[in-house]
Amino acid sequence: MIPKQWRDYMWQVRPLVVLIYLVVSPAVVLPLMWLSTREGTDWPAWVQAVGSIIGIGIAIAVPRQQRNNEERRRVADVAALDHLSALKLFRNINDVHSFATQTHKQMIAGVASDGSEVAIFERYLGSVANCFEQETSVNRATIASHVRGVLTVMIFSLSDPHSRDLPEKVGKAVEILGKYKIDAKTALELAASVEGISLADV
Repeated sequence: MIPKQWRDYMWQVRPLVVLIYLVVSPAVVLPLMWLSTREGTDWPAWVQAVGSIIGIGIAIAVPRQQRNNEERRRVADVAALDHLSALKLFRNINDVHSFATQTHKQMIAGVASDGSEVAIFERYLGSVANCFEQETSVNRATIASHVRGVLTVMIFSLSDPHSRDLPEKVGKAVEILGKYKIDAKTALELAASVEGISLADV
């Protein structure tokens, strides 16, 4: 596998480097030394010729350097947006999984519900749906779509007063959400590692 630093390497032609090379290059210095030993050399013409060559080199190098800089900035912006998108999805799924786990534990312990769970899960559903709509990664969009489906089924079960085996259904949802939490974490790490972004804020 080709190392990342090799894959990301881009040749950069810097005008100052080109100028220094042309000034000290043997291809320039040696002919000038040879010409200095000859009589009747038209030095102004030779200086003008060398200056023209240097000017052409700089004229080629500067636009190329500018294009390279613009491309690097564009790639960095895309990478940052991709990482933020992955981070948003992971945090939403993490929050959903944590609340679903808490709800399931309360059900198992026999704690009476105050009926607020449905509204909270609906808010989470809206956040995950928003991630899905704004997602540019097919992989992450698939994860968000599946989580949205799990939340929809769980909200329906919690809203149905005749729903049977509710703790078991919520427990199953917690198990599935845990899997998608791991998938979202992997997607976030991938988005960060490919572009070299820190995960310190996770």
